[in-house]
Amino acid sequence: MGLSQLDLPPTKLGNLPVYEDKVCHFSHCATIEYAGERKIDIAPCVVNRQHEGQFEVCNRVTNQFEARRRWPTPSGSRTSSVQFADLPTTLKTLVGRLDDWLQAWPYVPTVPNPKLPREDQACGWTQPQYGNFRDKVNLYRGWIDDAFAEEDRDESIGKWQRVFGENFGSSEAKRAAEAVSESAGSGALVVGGHFPDLVEKVKALGASAVPAKLRKLPHVHRPVWRRAQEQFTVKVTAELRTGRYGQTIRSVRSAEPLMADYWLRFSATNNVGATFTDDYMVRWRVTNTDKMAAQADALRGDFYPSDDHFSRSESLSYRGVHFVEAFLIRKRDTKLVGQSDPFYVVIE
Repeated sequence: MGLSQLDLPPTKLGNLPVYEDKVCHFSHCATIEYAGERKIDIAPCVVNRQHEGQFEVCNRVTNQFEARRRWPTPSGSRTSSVQFADLPTTLKTLVGRLDDWLQAWPYVPTVPNPKLPREDQACGWTQPQYGNFRDKVNLYRGWIDDAFAEEDRDESIGKWQRVFGENFGSSEAKRAAEAVSESAGSGALVVGGHFPDLVEKVKALGASAVPAKLRKLPHVHRPVWRRAQEQFTVKVTAELRTGRYGQTIRSVRSAEPLMADYWLRFSATNNVGATFTDDYMVRWRVTNTDKMAAQADALRGDFYPSDDHFSRSESLSYRGVHFVEAFLIRKRDTKLVGQSDPFYVVIE
């Protein structure tokens, strides 16, 4: 670490790298071939354009609307301009509908081929495969709904990155992370000359000067685990060391100013300072901020395993206000059962 609702660009589906060589066009639909002979036909249908109850699809060859007595696909349903107003809304609508349908079918369904009804297009799925698909769609639906409803722009970008990956809005995420000294708190305290950057502000005013928005920076990866109903207290302590396996110098406090070229050994404990049992594991979110880390392409923000049981070591490298958090995961069902407050690492 320093320690060593965003709009998608208007583009054709076939121009997106993930769909390269997988999309082809026919007269009435676009087809995505996603796994061998497995494919999805996308055929937009216009409702009530001329008459109430009239369904039409467009023939791209003749550039004419053609009436249909029924929906072109068996899973079709009436649409509205509100539900498909833009790309994020369309994604939310489609994944929500898919999840609703899947949750109503706990077992592998029969999916007849519209062109050949005796062919079951779901015959290649085992129950475990279908169960995993059903669970993942439900999980992603929650992420999409969460990102869609988020009003804070930085938080929204971070939540959409959980859906699409860290390349989504990456340039904007980097700008936000490297500009924390200019945007900290009221902004005027830093830019106005009282403090040259956030490090000096925290050194003078203490941990209270760390802006709450720091944890919501878009490059900070959002948790991917389902949260368990039962939650435990998780605390993080740290020791200053001469190296990864060097001598322990002393314990340090959150937001205590430190010099570079040393190491910190972080440990996660419960509310009384005891370690957790082997039924659990800890994942560490290590996040860097400010200009030096950004210039070194070392903003991080991802989750990392423990080095030894419930501890992890990190080097002190880049000037800035960084932070480390511990996430307690129950092994038997990989659910999140506890999350620590951030331990702020201030490097001079």
